[in-house]
Amino acid sequence: MVAVPSSSSSLRATVVRPFAQAAAASSSSAPTIDVPANLIIADASIFVKKTDEQVQEAKRLLHGIDQYQFALLPSQVPATAAVAAFADPTKVVGQVALNPTMFALPLRKDIVLNVVRYIRHARRQPKKTKRMSEIRGSNKKPRPQKGQGVGQVGHRRNSAWKGGQKAMGPVLRDYSIDLNKKVRALGTMMTIVAKFREGNLLLVDSLDLPTPKTKDLVGLLRAHGVADHTALVVDFAFPANFALASQNVEALQTADITKFNAFEVLRKQKLVLTARVFEELQAQLLYMYGQGGRRKIQQRAAACYDDAVAQGRAMLAAKQSQQS
Repeated sequence: MVAVPSSSSSLRATVVRPFAQAAAASSSSAPTIDVPANLIIADASIFVKKTDEQVQEAKRLLHGIDQYQFALLPSQVPATAAVAAFADPTKVVGQVALNPTMFALPLRKDIVLNVVRYIRHARRQPKKTKRMSEIRGSNKKPRPQKGQGVGQVGHRRNSAWKGGQKAMGPVLRDYSIDLNKKVRALGTMMTIVAKFREGNLLLVDSLDLPTPKTKDLVGLLRAHGVADHTALVVDFAFPANFALASQNVEALQTADITKFNAFEVLRKQKLVLTARVFEELQAQLLYMYGQGGRRKIQQRAAACYDDAVAQGRAMLAAKQSQQS
């Protein structure tokens, strides 16, 4: 028994032999397997044992799960990340430390989705239409209830007449939702970690440009591998030349650190941060993620106060010892 022949638009040809013909040699070069005589298969390649690499690739394609989505051990997290010179893409000017608590996180889509929903609900602007009491006009009944042979009407600002109110129109409301501070910090950290594991995080020393020309900026971005992608650039304050040159780059979005959020990071393919911004973001997010309740905050404040008092007493004792 021979399977359906293959062509450019059909399945691959495979010779399938019944048990009775198992001993007979096949003249075809296609792979052969032994199956019952009452089973007809168009493509028997599904019975061929796959290698481990093929199995892993099939799972990745089926579920869309890549290796970087799972949690890493702290030992698997690099100790530092390279900081490139923005003016010279071939030069590495320094290193920044990577906190294992942040960069060993698993990438959970449910947490990131909740953070995105929180941001978008907070941005959503309510709409409102005027009600009858807000529209200018008389309260007098336009015509008698009976006797004129026309429909009944009690107000000339009703929703059926021109200039009247909007029937069941939207009203002002608050669309924002609540989300714990730790969850917001966790989702934001996951977006940064995802960009780092994908190789889409670029750390630079500064954003200084010698000229405010867009051509020069695009050339530097192309040398850094950012020009052909959408990118989010974050800094404390942008230099004048960079701010002017970036206005004509449509795929480039600039934002100061106060407006940094997970939603804007996900909308862009590349994330460009200065070294100072990266260290500040890492410290703030880890503080938010590890921050406890009111009692822990009071304990930390008391500990900081005790440390400050101890340092002051030590400085005073050293000063007195010098004077004596």
